[in-house]
Amino acid sequence: MGGVYRARDARLGREVALKVLPEGTDFLVMEYVPGETLSDRADPRFEDLLRCACLPR
Repeated sequence: MGGVYRARDARLGREVALKVLPEGTDFLVMEYVPGETLSDRADPRFEDLLRCACLPR
């Protein structure tokens, strides 16, 4: 899955979301949208399902 970090794009002058992929050398830069995380919003009854959906195939 990788980790997601909040960062600042100095050239654009705004905050961005920086997702570092599992390899550690690749990353994505996306629009930062403040708010709740999926973990905050997810119904605890579906925790096992979400965990299984995130496993590598």
